[in-house]
Parts: sequence; C-alpha cells; structure tokens
Amino acid sequence: MPKGNRKGEKKSVQTYKKRKGFHGIRKQDKMKRARLSEASSVTSITFVDDEDVVADRLPKTPVSAAEKKIEKEDADFSSDEEDYTGLKDAEGHRFVAISSLCDTFNRIHSSSGQCEGTIKITEDTNCRYGLSSSFYITCSSCELKEFFSTGEHDLRDRCPRTNQGRDINRRIVYAAAETGLGRENIAQLCEILNIPFSMAKETWNTHEGALYDAHVSVINEELDINRSEARLLAIEELGIDNDDEETVVPLAISFDGTWAKRGFTSNHGMGFVLSASTGKVLDYAVTSKVCSQCQQSKCRMTKEEFDLWFENHDCKGNFEGSSPSMETACAKAIWRKSLEYNVQYKYMVSDGDSKAYNAVWDVYGVCDDCSRYEKMNKNSEEYLTWKNSDKYKKWEDSHMQGTADCCRVIKLDCVGHVQKRMGHALYELHSKSGKLEDGKPIKGKQGRLTKPTIDKLQKYYGNAIRNNVNKDIQSQEDKNNAIRAMQREIKAGLYHSLKLPDKERHQYCPNNSWCRFKKKLSCPDKPHHLDAVFKDLLEPIYDRLSDPSLLERCLPGFTQNGNESINSLVWIRCPKHKWFGCKRVEMAGISAALHFSNGATSKHAVMTKCGIPVGGHTIEGSIRRDQQRVQQAKMRVSDRYKNVRQAIRQSKLKAEEERVQKEGVTYKAGGFNDLTNTTGSGK
Repeated sequence: MPKGNRKGEKKSVQTYKKRKGFHGIRKQDKMKRARLSEASSVTSITFVDDEDVVADRLPKTPVSAAEKKIEKEDADFSSDEEDYTGLKDAEGHRFVAISSLCDTFNRIHSSSGQCEGTIKITEDTNCRYGLSSSFYITCSSCELKEFFSTGEHDLRDRCPRTNQGRDINRRIVYAAAETGLGRENIAQLCEILNIPFSMAKETWNTHEGALYDAHVSVINEELDINRSEARLLAIEELGIDNDDEETVVPLAISFDGTWAKRGFTSNHGMGFVLSASTGKVLDYAVTSKVCSQCQQSKCRMTKEEFDLWFENHDCKGNFEGSSPSMETACAKAIWRKSLEYNVQYKYMVSDGDSKAYNAVWDVYGVCDDCSRYEKMNKNSEEYLTWKNSDKYKKWEDSHMQGTADCCRVIKLDCVGHVQKRMGHALYELHSKSGKLEDGKPIKGKQGRLTKPTIDKLQKYYGNAIRNNVNKDIQSQEDKNNAIRAMQREIKAGLYHSLKLPDKERHQYCPNNSWCRFKKKLSCPDKPHHLDAVFKDLLEPIYDRLSDPSLLERCLPGFTQNGNESINSLVWIRCPKHKWFGCKRVEMAGISAALHFSNGATSKHAVMTKCGIPVGGHTIEGSIRRDQQRVQQAKMRVSDRYKNVRQAIRQSKLKAEEERVQKEGVTYKAGGFNDLTNTTGSGK
C-alpha cells in the first residue's frame, strides 16, 4: 500500500509495467546478478528434485585443467605497416583463380602503354611437384617470358626445380596428419577444388618420415620438461630436503590404454601416463603387431635381401601378444623406464579394466608381506585371516601413508569409473524380468526403476564420494571418519529416493545439508521416487559399492578424465575406421600429447624442426584455438553449465523412456523374422 511522509500525508506510488512483448533481461537484473557473482558463490544445487533442496553456499568456480596447462597469450597481430584501411603485407598461401591472375597481369602489362599484346599463362604439366605448379607468363606481342611457381622458390630461377614444392607439400601432409586424412583424401579434396594433385606415394612417405622424426624430437624435450615440473611439485609437497637431481621422487599419476580399432582386434595400441598434480603427459608407449615397411619389403625383396635390410631396420611391429594385452604391455614399458628419469610412478590411478596394475605393482621392489600375501589366493583361509587382523590394518596404513619400507605401486581408483559401476549394477537389475513383492515389475513408470532414475542414483552416488574426498588426510582416524561420511551420504542418496516414512527416509541425510526435511521444510514424495519395495532390492548393491577398501582408494578424488580426453585426441588424428601404419599412429599420439599438455601452439616447434616456417596466420590461428579451448573449459566447469547439461540429459532419458513404453518393442535382432507376421507388431 502507499507509504506516507513525515507529516503523515499519503503519497501515491507510481507503478511501471513491463513492456508487452519484452523477453530479455532487465538492466537492474543484470547488475544484481553481477554483484551476486562477485560478492559470493551462492548456487542452487539439486539432489532429487528442485523442491527437495535449499540453496547452499558452494566454493567459487574451480579453475579448469586447460587453464592450468595453457599459458595465457593475448593475440595482438597489429603492425606498423597496417593502416586504418586494414591493409597489410600478405603472406602465406591462398587459393587463386588462374583466370583472375591472368586478367590482373594483362591489366598491369597494358598500363605501361608500351605493348598492346595479350598476356597468357601456360603451365608445364611435366613439372608439377605435388601441389606446386610451374607457370610461364608470355605476351603475344613482345618478348615477355617469365617463369614463376606456385610454391616458394628463388626469384632467380628461370626454370622449374623440385624444391619449389617442398614447403607447400610438407604443410599439406602435416595438415592431413593433424586432421585424420590420408593421401587419397587430399587428392579428393583437390579434385573438388579443381586443383591438380600429383604427389607420389614415395614423396608423401618421405614427408611423413620427416614429420615423424620432428615429432619424436619435440616430444622427448617436452616430456623432460613435464617430468621435471611434476618432480619439483612432488618434492615441495612431500617436503624432501635432498633436491638433488639423482633423488628418486614418487609421483601420483593416472594411466589408461587405448586401441586403434574397436572390438579388441586392433593391430596398434597406446598408453599414456598423466601427472595427477600438473595434468600433463609424463610418458607414453606404443605397441604394434604389424609393420608396413616390413610387409612391403618382403614383397619386393628376396629372402637374402630382406634379412640384410632387416638388420638395420627399427621394426615397430614386434608385439606378439593379444590385442587386449597391449595396455598391460604399455604399462610395463613405461614403468620400467621411469627410474631413468629419477621418478617412481608409485600412486597409480586406473580403471581396473585390465591387468596393467598386476603387471607393475612390484616393479620397484616390495616388502616380504607384500610378496607373500599378494601372490596368495584371495579366498584362502590364511589370506582372509590376515586381512581381518590388526596386522593387516597396520600394513595398509603404513603403505598408504608411504611410511613402510616398501616401494610397491599403490592402486587408486578413478571416481568416475567407480560411479559407473553403480550405473552398471542398476542397469543389470533393470534388465531382469519378473515381479517384486508388491506384484509389480522392476520396470515401469511412477515408483519403478526407470532409466532417468538410474541416472540420478548413479549421479548421487558419485556426488557422495566427491563431497568427501580429501588428499591431505594423514591419520588413520581422519581417514576412517571420511570413509564413514562417504558411506552415510551414499546411503542418504538411496533412502532419500525411496517412498518411506519421513523418519526412516531421512535418517542418513546430513543435518546441515541439501535435505529440506532437515531444514524443517516440507519434503513430500515425488512421482520419480522409488516404491518402498526397492529398499531390500537395492541395499546389497549399495553395501557392495560402499566397501571401505574401495572408498579408501577414492579418497584422494583422482579421475581419469585427462586420459579419456587425450585418447579422443589421438583418434581424431587417426580415425578408428581407417587403417594407418604404426608410425602414423605413434605420430598421432605424440601430436595429441603435445596438444593436450601445451595447446595448439605446441605444433610450432614441430614445424620448425621439420623446416616449415611458422607464419603469422599459423600463430594467430593457434592462439585463437587455445583461447577458445580455455573459454570452453571455463564454461564447462561452472555449476550452471553442469546443471543445464544434467537437466537436458534427464529430459532426453525421460522422453525416450516414454516413447519406448508407448511404442513397445520396435527393434530386436531376429525378433521380426516370422513371415506370417505381416503387421510388424512383433506380437
């Protein structure tokens, strides 16, 4: 109602209505949002539903991994020669229409007023060198005859030379390697652009060989720098007094392998070790079953000639194991080399999908207890008795804290992969048929185990682990408290999603947390909450995935997200549906490692090594890509982006679930082969 002044007189209040049709954000709202974002980091988080939670204070947006690794560079490409018109000296390469070039030469030649002849551009088709062509400019009236090449060449040259195409040809081969293309793909591109392409396979392979050597040289230098950086950080964190270069320093790393083909029938495999502190690549290994050079040499040489040639050949395809064992072989090769750099990859974050850890756990030497019990049958009475004893607890504490006189590799689990185990277990349960005690099936709509519900439960399980991670825990008591907090929050994620009486449903919810019931607010059941019958069905799964030994390996909060990212970068450069030789695969892995650790500007060192000049457009494009990568990473780590992404995923899963229930089974392998069924209903 209208307020009065000091004299008690009523004052009319003038109200303003929002313009009809205005859908934007008001200026005052923008200013208010800006003040809130600067003053604090209050963010609304969702646990089960928007009405189940209250706003809670969260830490500020974390710094993205890309921002930590890539140095900030401000792109400033202005020059003294550039004026207000935007004109500056041209450089690099362009696509030019020959007809436009010929018309321009005619205009320049006729402007002299000394000749009225017509300029003609002819090409010597016998002197094409890859993407470089040889042209002659002649005049129909005067004696003008000038030679020029589309590739870089000495202006004193009056005739074609083979080196005129070296620069442009090496650039196109490098571009093909960076984008996952081959020689035939570039030829097809030139075909559409009406550009002649005449690069022989031998020339292409020569350029690839030069690029491979440059990649190897640059990555060796870069890995030394990355290891030194991670080593110095570890010395500082561990408080090692002796910082001599010969001191062996233990590091926490993440390891994962990847294959060049799906289905575990690949001829090539790679493995990367990433520093858990810096996020950069510390080492890599490549395994290959085939060597294209050996195969080609066997075809064109006699046995005596091949044996003589093979003596000086560095064969890359000498792996004799199965494709699934390539990850284990890569781990062995990397761990054995680590002592040469005075580091130990002691804390290993892995997904447990392979025997990589089993192959390297004792590579640095182990104590007597480790040597005895690690090789013992885990189901034997002696092993189980030892595991339940106080001796085992002392052994575990001393090894996890690094105080034991033992150099065994300690296995840590990736939080993301552990979270996926919950999803996998729930989807297995979802796929089963039959009815529960209430007479209803596991699947269904409201109150049943649907895919959106599984996605939410999996997310809550992962959040419960991440909310309690702590890398700095030293005492056993603090460790046990953190594990118990994880277990309680994991149980809270289950019980809060069940249709139970309030007291039982919220018994595990933290007192000062997201739970509305604990805040003395209304927290009714929602349609997506599970019926009470699922309590006894899901508790065994939650108990198994709340095992203290599993959660203890998740306490540092490490993930393999970096490994998954670099794996994708490799196969962007070598697509899995195409065949590439072992050198090309290794070169793709090196390029991915350089790009992952230092950004797009890292290719400049490779170009310099193999004789490709780094021009202004190359520098500008690389910095632009790095800036876009950092900006995109900063956006993705924000809570708002994560909430939007999760909401979109939930809506898609829910919509797809509703379509499937409405349409029924529309696709099943061999399920519609009955010739008598003409309706296609599948019934």
